[in-house]
Amino acid sequence: SHRKIFPALFALMQQGMLGSCYQVVGYARSAMNIEDFRAKMVSKIPVKTPEERKQLEEFTQRLHYVSGQYDRAEDLQSLDRYLRDTEPVDLSVNRLCYLSLPPSVFMDITMLIGENMRSSSGWNRIVVEKPFGRDTESRRELSAWLREHFAESEIYRMDHYLG
Repeated sequence: SHRKIFPALFALMQQGMLGSCYQVVGYARSAMNIEDFRAKMVSKIPVKTPEERKQLEEFTQRLHYVSGQYDRAEDLQSLDRYLRDTEPVDLSVNRLCYLSLPPSVFMDITMLIGENMRSSSGWNRIVVEKPFGRDTESRRELSAWLREHFAESEIYRMDHYLG
């Protein structure tokens, strides 16, 4: 994520496409403090000018991190509380969950996100990256599973092998 996703998010921020009120919250099993997370996530973002350095500092302050397991409802509930505590109360809040995870945890985490992580005032989206199943049949099973927890309009699939 620090090699591709965060540089892409920074580029979107530079182009004004993230708006003025956003935050990026990383969630993973690794125990990490916020300073280490921020340093790792911006380590591959090239900065060439003082203006870009200032933009990167602003972007970095919007990065947050919460550690937890992918199969524990209480951990996702804790992440939801963190988000609610840091989200503006007077604005519609949209949530996009970008999953770049191993297939072994896919079903647990998507179910728990669907049950515990929904915005009550804006839209919800889930982006699923990785090979989406091992073959056509497993892809169908995963798609059916996702549709049990999310509306089709909330689901975005990116499969690097199927194109």
